[in-house]
Amino acid sequence: MCRRLEAADRRAYISAVPDLNAPEILAWLDTLPLREQLVTLHAMSVAIPALQRSHPLKARIAAAHAALDPTAAQLGDILTAARSQAERLKEDLAG
Repeated sequence: MCRRLEAADRRAYISAVPDLNAPEILAWLDTLPLREQLVTLHAMSVAIPALQRSHPLKARIAAAHAALDPTAAQLGDILTAARSQAERLKEDLAG
């Protein structure tokens, strides 16, 4: 029972995400190279399910994708890197 409560607490924490449009988050994202921005944005959407419905996140992903215009192979590499980063982010958020 205790494990179940701990898991529920972590899920609640993960879903309590700050606004993606917060100036400090946007400023930090803008410091990253374009490829890393795309990796990070995809990772955030995988690690934090509530962000999958975020229109600002979808718009930033679309803009970064359009600006980078990756080939299919490059996009595969980006998504693979995002999946790895998302796993680390989930672990960090879970504590």
